[in-house]
Amino acid sequence: WSSDVCSSDLDFCKSPKVLREEMLRNYINHGTEGYMFSDDTYNDSVEKISKLNDMYKTLPFKLEFSSYARADLIISKPESWDILAESGLKSVFFGIESFNHKSAKTIGKGMHPDKVKEGLQWMKEKHPHILISCGFIAGLPYETKESLNSTCDWLESNNYVDSYSFQVLSISPLSKIGIDPVKYGYKFNEQGWYNDNMTAAEAEKIASRSMKNTLNGFTFYNRLRNLNYNPEEVRRELQAQIDFSRQIGLNPTHIDTHMGALAVNKKLWRV
Repeated sequence: WSSDVCSSDLDFCKSPKVLREEMLRNYINHGTEGYMFSDDTYNDSVEKISKLNDMYKTLPFKLEFSSYARADLIISKPESWDILAESGLKSVFFGIESFNHKSAKTIGKGMHPDKVKEGLQWMKEKHPHILISCGFIAGLPYETKESLNSTCDWLESNNYVDSYSFQVLSISPLSKIGIDPVKYGYKFNEQGWYNDNMTAAEAEKIASRSMKNTLNGFTFYNRLRNLNYNPEEVRRELQAQIDFSRQIGLNPTHIDTHMGALAVNKKLWRV
């Protein structure tokens, strides 16, 4: 079950009280005890996750959930990792983006990569039952083929990250890089972007390493790992969505598995 939990300071999109009412309703009507919280930064403040944890303790079931979070905030406020574990966090996705310090800083990730790596090790050792997924971007400014391969080497040789994936940099015309690509060293040809360090094709080749040595190459691995699904339930849900679309006058000709969710294993792919 998916739910939104977001905040600006403590002005929650859904207050703990409203969220509790929704969770109770889902539990009573559907027996729902597991969630994927669609919050870009679930742990944006210790006060927020503490208030949510206090609310979860009043529920008549033990909550289990997955969410997105910022690794650097957990590392800088280590008490938050214990709060998240107590809250019922079972899997988490961190957008690390790069272990090249200069590259990471260009997109607002200023913590030194060595500290991030140490933090990931600490988190896994502190609460080994929480599955950690990390995402990276191949081709950021100042990233080199050597630094990308070094990142892959670290991920392959350590067990602190359960699942990881790379996305090749996509430059939108309205993004900071897209508005002034020359400033960041990018040029374009028929094959896509390139700079002095690599081409988009070279970034893709290195990124493909992440598909070979990880539990799952999709960033939403944590969702399916946490949900205790079975293929028949998934089949019924998919069929219900198709039937509903036809009832309202749509006649779908193609079906897309969003972000590769149904390719996570052979049983789901057969569905």
